[in-house]
Order: sequence, then structure tokens, then C-alpha cells
Amino acid sequence: MLFLVLIYFLLSIVSLANIQIVGIFPSDDHHEHYKLLRKPERTNWCQDCVPMFRAAITIADKRGVRVRDSPILHTILETNDDGHGELLRILVIESPPFVIIRNMSSLQHTTNTTKKRILYAQPYDYLETKDPNIRISGFAVDLIRELKQCMNFKFTIDIASPDISYHTLVALLAGNNTQWDVIISDVTITSNRLVKVDFSIPIHENALRVIVRDNPHLFNFKLFSFLSPFSLNVWLIILLLVIYSGVLIYIFERPAMSTNEKGSEPRTIAIGVSHALSSVVSMSGDLPLTTMSSRMVTIGLYALSVILIATYTANLSSFLTLQRSLPMISGIDDIKNGRLPFSRIGIVSNSAADDYYLQNVSTLYYPLATSKDIFTRLLDRTIDAAITDSTILEYAINRDYCGQLIVVGIGFAKSSFGIAMRKNWEYKQDFDMSLLSFRESGAFDKLENKWFHFQECRTALLSSNVNNDFETIEDGEIPLNIMGGLFLTFLAMSVVALALHAWHFRMVIAANIRNVVIRVRQCLSSRIR
Repeated sequence: MLFLVLIYFLLSIVSLANIQIVGIFPSDDHHEHYKLLRKPERTNWCQDCVPMFRAAITIADKRGVRVRDSPILHTILETNDDGHGELLRILVIESPPFVIIRNMSSLQHTTNTTKKRILYAQPYDYLETKDPNIRISGFAVDLIRELKQCMNFKFTIDIASPDISYHTLVALLAGNNTQWDVIISDVTITSNRLVKVDFSIPIHENALRVIVRDNPHLFNFKLFSFLSPFSLNVWLIILLLVIYSGVLIYIFERPAMSTNEKGSEPRTIAIGVSHALSSVVSMSGDLPLTTMSSRMVTIGLYALSVILIATYTANLSSFLTLQRSLPMISGIDDIKNGRLPFSRIGIVSNSAADDYYLQNVSTLYYPLATSKDIFTRLLDRTIDAAITDSTILEYAINRDYCGQLIVVGIGFAKSSFGIAMRKNWEYKQDFDMSLLSFRESGAFDKLENKWFHFQECRTALLSSNVNNDFETIEDGEIPLNIMGGLFLTFLAMSVVALALHAWHFRMVIAANIRNVVIRVRQCLSSRIR
């Protein structure tokens, strides 16, 4: 009974005073001595004392003394080993890449193969919320982990309704509300919001940008824009075919030329190339063709030129038509100047972008409930442009809408995101000091490199996230695989022409081969001597 009284006495002292148990030092088999250290300042005493109490309870159990029913002891043991018991109630709202929500219940309805693909597709660690089926990740989640490690607090996380506005989100935290302590998401620090709540120092620098539908046919005129209807590979193949045809014509017509017409070998080859080029552009050459092989090559060149010229003309005409008919939005200045109807501009209602638009552009716009509605309404052509935070736009485009949507212009209306907290909250300074420490230590740089350094999206007709076996047409260029069959057809005709030439001049070719062999033998024998 003496041991039981000692335990209860110790628990009562700890509950009334700020005392930390430093250690238990056994002196013999029947008694344990406790060394107590009073600490006047506020400390994380539970982190060290809980293991000591558990050791004392184990000793008491061995002696047959039951002390587990003490309400004071329950209070101490329920304290988290990672913190001093302060509970931080956090509110977040879905907004990738700051807060990314994963509904774990949806995985139960997928196959094992699909479930593995979903889990392995996202390498980031998720954090649990009050809802056991909802887990979150993102920049804000990693920031919560860093703050918890530095400040040693417990926390709970609530997910705000996705259709709630940011102004309403801030209003929930203001006033006499005691349901949440902080909002850790992409909440912009504005003067109107500072009247209602306090903010930490900035956690991310932001700017607004304009997003529009990507136009795969958009064509900017340059000095050599007339070459754009065909891709570079197609032009190179055409050049090689002209040279190849000129050499064939030289080979076929060389025996039939008179002595005066032959001239030097390079000059004769140049005449053949000139004739081939004339055939490609549908002009009559000056060289009279006498062999069947040469005429066959020329027929192939004529057929090739008809299709090439028709394709080139049609494609160039479409470039000029699209350039005149489609409007070009280059940034916020075009919106201010009325290049698009204001009713076709999408703005998330009751947001920082909404405040900027109303003050600087117009009072007329297409209201949107969430940031996700921006992408949906752009793709279904309900709106033609939208304005919101650049980080959210760039993340979404590079991840889900590459080749479908594009951000234009430079950032404007620069601002900062911060942690929103109740007015005159006692831990505001602690948060600011921890955030400053993160910035000085480089922790912020690591988080920003992880979440905000996106791989540049290559403009294409289809999203880069979609795997397909078809080559897309970029900038309206005709790729090589579309024109490849035409070139192969001409190549087959040239092979037939070569075969006819070899058969017609088979005796001459055989004699030339014999002469070459004799010359080689004579050369080798003279070197041996």
C-alpha cells in the first residue's frame, strides 16, 4: 500500500505543478528513487515523463498494485509522444498541388492490378484526415509535416467542401468560431482578409495568369513561313529525290549523248539534276530524253509533283485562313482591350482573382465555383479564357491538359500565400519563427522543387499524358509518315527504271566491268613489281 500511495502522490504533484521526471534510478530490490526537476518555463515534459510512468506501472503490476484506473494517469498516457499535447485543428481545401485529395474508398472498387497502378503512380506520402477514407498530399501537407516536426504539436485535419469560396473559407475562421485554428492551403494574403484574420509570413509567392484553349493550328508568320506546310523531313526527302533522279537520268542518258553534249562529268550530272527539278515543279526540261528508263523516271517525277504541289497549296491556304479567322489572346492586356467578350471570361467567384478582375477589368464575367470548373468550361467551349493562380494552372496543364490548354502572357497581380489563423492567436509568432527557420535552412526550396518545378509541356494536338500510336501534326506541318507512301512509290518506279537500263545496256555494262577488273589487276601487278 505504501507503494500505491507514493504513486498517487507523485501523480498529484505532476498534475498540479510543471514537473518533469528525468529518470528512475533503482537502488535495491525493494525501493525505487525518483529524481524530480522543476522547470519554470513551459516545456514538453510529457514527452519524457510518459515512458517513466509506464515503467513505474509495470513495476507496480509485478507487485500486484493496480494504479491504471487513475484519471490523472490516463490524461498523461493519452498525450502523444511526439508532442506536448497541444492540438492544432487544421482546415484545408482541395487545390493541387497544394492539397491533393485521394479517396481511398474508391480503391476498394478497383481490381488489384488497377489498385497497384494507382498507388504506384503517385510517389508522395499521404496524410490521414478525420475522414478515414480521405487522405491528402501536396505542398501544404509536406509543410504540415515540417511544422509538426519543429513545433511538436498534435493535429486534426478537416477537408472543406470543394464548392466553398475562399472568402467564405476565411470567414469561417474569423469571429468567434473555435472549430479550427488555421487554414493551410493556397489562401492569398489580401488587405480585406487581414481585417478578419491574421496571416503567417508568406509560404509561396504567386501571380495571376490567363489560360486559354491551345490551338494546334496556330501559325506565326516568319521569314520562311512558306516552307511550313511541309515538315523539315519532307523537304529533305524531296531534295534527296531530286538529286537521286538527276543521277539516274545522267546514268541513263550518258551513253546516248553526243560527244559535244557530254562535257565534264559534274556538268552532265548537274544537267540531269536540273531536268529532275524541272519535272518536280511541272516544267519541261531542256534535255531531250532518248531512253525508256529516263522517261519512266520523269513520269514518276511528274506524278510526285502533282500530289506535292496540290498538298502544299491546300495546306498553305489553310494556314492563311486560320491565321485570319481565329483570335489570338496574348495576355491580360488583350482581355482589358476587349479582344474577347467579357461574358466569355471565367473567374472563380469570391477569390483573389475575382477581386483583381472587378477592380481592374470589368464587373461582367462568367462566374465559376471552383478552379476545376476553369478546365471543364474551357474544354466544352463555355468560356474562351480564364484568370486564376499561375501555380495551379501550370500544375494542371503539365499534368492533365497538355496540348489542350495553354497559359499565355506573363504573370500579373503578384501576391503571396500564407497560413490563415484566428485574430491575435497566441501561436502566431511560433509559426512565423518556424517558417523563417525553414526558409533559412533551405527546407522551403526543397518543397518548392518537389511541387512547383514542372516539366515543360510540349504543345501538341493530344495530351502528353495519353499514350497513342499515332504521330500528331504539330503546327500544321505534314509529317513524313503521311507522305511516305508517295516517296516509296517513286522509289519503286526508279528501281524498275534501273532494271530496264541494266537490261538494255547489259553488254556495255559487262564490258565496262571487265575493263575495270583488268585495270585493277594491272595496277596491283605493277605495285608488286
